[in-house]
Amino acid sequence: MKSGYSSEITVLLHVCAVELSEDRKSQLTHFLKHHSLDWERLYTLANWHRLTPFVYQILQDISGVPENFLIKLRNECRHSAIDTLLKQREYHQVTELLSTHGIAHVTYKGVYLAENFYPSGNLRICGDIDILVGKEEAPKAIRLLQSNQYHLNQLHTSYWSHNDYSLLDDLPEVSLFKPFFGKGNQFDIDLHWSIVCFNKHYKSFSLSDFQAHPDFFAELQVVLLVTHHGLTDLWQ
Repeated sequence: MKSGYSSEITVLLHVCAVELSEDRKSQLTHFLKHHSLDWERLYTLANWHRLTPFVYQILQDISGVPENFLIKLRNECRHSAIDTLLKQREYHQVTELLSTHGIAHVTYKGVYLAENFYPSGNLRICGDIDILVGKEEAPKAIRLLQSNQYHLNQLHTSYWSHNDYSLLDDLPEVSLFKPFFGKGNQFDIDLHWSIVCFNKHYKSFSLSDFQAHPDFFAELQVVLLVTHHGLTDLWQ
């Protein structure tokens, strides 16, 4: 397990798997026995990269892991599992709403990946719900979501109050939120009609890109994760 990284990053990389072979478990056990870890830093890194379910799933069966660290991970995983279930339910309601009103769309990233590409949805920590619609149907989709308790954020409200064309021409997406279960809790939707890749003059993805290659939807998901987040998150 020589990686050239810190002990915490090395462990984090090692546990990014659905399951470990007995040989890899032995390697990890040996590494933990002979290396000093900052468990608080490992927990912070796992949270930052949204990998706490993977860390807990693997390390709960490895000797030498502090009990208080596992308890902290378990509590975090319970919270994220409930959060994912709530978002999956909302995701299905929203996609059914759009379909019922004849709005063509695709969902991608977080909630979609959790349900369709992970062996267990609980392994994927989800943020907002990302939906891609055609540019011409974006205003209809926004109004439909607003009629179902969703609200535009302050910035996008100012664009929206001006006119549809200002919003569509100046922005590739809007953010909407829907409060639930009291103060401080909300569902978030990023409604896209264009997904920028590196910069909008180089390449942007539209709904037609997905519709043209339905057999490669999983591959397009990977391309979007790499190119879109490489831009917006500065490769963090």
